[in-house]
Amino acid sequence: MQYFFVLLSSLLCSIMAIPLAMRLAPRLGLMDQPCARKVHARPVARVGGIGIAVGLLLPLLLVLPLEPMLGAWLAGAVILFASGLLDDRFELGHYTKFVGQLAAVGLVVFHGGLYITRLPFVPPELISPALGMAITVFAMVGAINSINHADGLDGLASGETLLSLVAIALLAWLVDAQLVVLISLAAIGSILGFLRYNVHPARVFMGDSGSQLLGYTLAFLVVYLTQHADPTLSAALPALLLGLPIIDILAVLYQRVRQRMNWFRATRNHIHHRLLDLGFQHGESVILIYGAQALFVTAGVLLSHQANALILALYLGGCVAIFLGLGRLERLGWRREHQGLTGDGRLRTLSPRCRSLGAFATRAVAVAVFLYMLAVSIFADVVPADFGLGAMAAFLLMLTAMLLRADRKTLINRALIYLTLAFVVYLAVRYPAAAPWASQWLQSLFFAGISLGVIAAIAFSSESDFPITPTDYLVLAVVLLLAVFPDRDALGTGFALMLAQLIVLAYACELLIQRLTSQWRAHLGFASLVTMGVLGIRGLWM
Repeated sequence: MQYFFVLLSSLLCSIMAIPLAMRLAPRLGLMDQPCARKVHARPVARVGGIGIAVGLLLPLLLVLPLEPMLGAWLAGAVILFASGLLDDRFELGHYTKFVGQLAAVGLVVFHGGLYITRLPFVPPELISPALGMAITVFAMVGAINSINHADGLDGLASGETLLSLVAIALLAWLVDAQLVVLISLAAIGSILGFLRYNVHPARVFMGDSGSQLLGYTLAFLVVYLTQHADPTLSAALPALLLGLPIIDILAVLYQRVRQRMNWFRATRNHIHHRLLDLGFQHGESVILIYGAQALFVTAGVLLSHQANALILALYLGGCVAIFLGLGRLERLGWRREHQGLTGDGRLRTLSPRCRSLGAFATRAVAVAVFLYMLAVSIFADVVPADFGLGAMAAFLLMLTAMLLRADRKTLINRALIYLTLAFVVYLAVRYPAAAPWASQWLQSLFFAGISLGVIAAIAFSSESDFPITPTDYLVLAVVLLLAVFPDRDALGTGFALMLAQLIVLAYACELLIQRLTSQWRAHLGFASLVTMGVLGIRGLWM
């Protein structure tokens, strides 16, 4: 329950804080202006880091006791977020950023007492505390900057970080490392909320405040997991868990040193820049990098206790293959050819019959979602009191929004609809109804039907209001990572089922909000209102 609360609340906090920050961005001077090195052509609000910070930190403060290690990490997170926000506003420069990074990392290492005690191929007795601390500071600052420099395309740095965090959460789950799991889930939720606005073309950038905070959190979790929470993990495992951003920044630094350039001067020689120069579109470049990162972190999960030599050989072999491939294509002058299709491959013209089928599929998905919400609210075996309290609070918010005649597509209504779906999925899996129609195979058949309906609604439409984006491939990569997890029994069938149903309903909900007429959207809002009302009554008074 605690894990579910942190993930959901971090997602909602992030997804609701970012639009508020976007409205203030011009007044605060937090607008990212286009230039020759950047890929966007218009000013974009650079306040995504605010949503990430709110989503990451607030839920953790509510559920975790403030012990020394957590306190050190939190203090460092606040320092990095604040210094990053100042840099987003005033362009402070690299040396000033290093001061903030060293201060944040120093708190974790010297006050929190977290430092490296194991290295590949080095006997532990040769690693003194002073040496371990120095290496930890260097490694964590390097990881922060690797994520910061990977933030060059919409959704790129956040997506790479999310894949690493999922792998870390899975490995921490096996050894019941609650601190690692909770921080990972909070970061995952905040990233998912941010990606809602960062899909190309992005409406918001995370800025240094977001990228530094994510890099710092990722570095902290990797060190804590491998050195403290589970010392049986291979010492070389961080290479695979951090993955592509590390080798990318090392390769860029090597090129700058070789060409006698300023080490800290931004250039267009990152992997994503090279893919763009080869003719790959923005989304294609992000998907390719997601794929490489997913392979690295999946290998890290599968080989987490294997020999250091095997892990490093696999990591370095993958990196060499990537850079040799890129270099070969560049020397040959190869260019990606495009056939003029839309970004998601959708056909521009469809017959009237196909369009009718798409409209019918959309309404069928709507009816199925309505019935599912109402059935679970009425027939779920148990509604815990804390769920009842949360449901009643959501019910009152929905009722207020309806009485004020707020647009059903506003952020608050969207968030409350998603919250309703999350509540009913949790209750349906955790407290299933004692009825024949609630059997697992019938539920699987029902959700398979919703999935097919969503696919048909997207495929049989010439509209571009629901395009396939790199985030969809990111979700697929996460699902595949969970599918190949070597100890799926440790996760529990309930967790896997809950995740699958949430993903299906999230896509269905987004489709309905985008496609339905105002009358049908009102039905969706009314069904959510009734569902939360019934859950509130059952949880508090029955």
